[in-house]
Amino acid sequence: MKNLLFIIGLFLVVSCTTTVQGPSVTEEQKAKFEQQIDAFKTFTTGFYNEDIDQLMSVVADSVQWSPPQYNGGVLLGYDDFKASWLCIRAQILMKFFQDCRSAKKRIVILIF
Repeated sequence: MKNLLFIIGLFLVVSCTTTVQGPSVTEEQKAKFEQQIDAFKTFTTGFYNEDIDQLMSVVADSVQWSPPQYNGGVLLGYDDFKASWLCIRAQILMKFFQDCRSAKKRIVILIF
């Protein structure tokens, strides 16, 4: 019985100390990853600063996309993509101002 416990304990120690080598990452893959991170940062900074030109600077001229609402499966291009972001920005601003108006009404009601 002691030998069995010793063998099981030895097996656990050996199996827990063995390291498994995963796939190695090449320098080319690291560079591509950093490039994609920079593109994401540029896009989000452009969105945050409301700079449509900075936002669109990381979008390919050959972009093809389909909007979230059904449009018959038609793929749209760069100009339509840019127009949609302008529309999204306008919707966000309208929602913000609507929220501000309703908040002001609530404040006025609370004051009186």
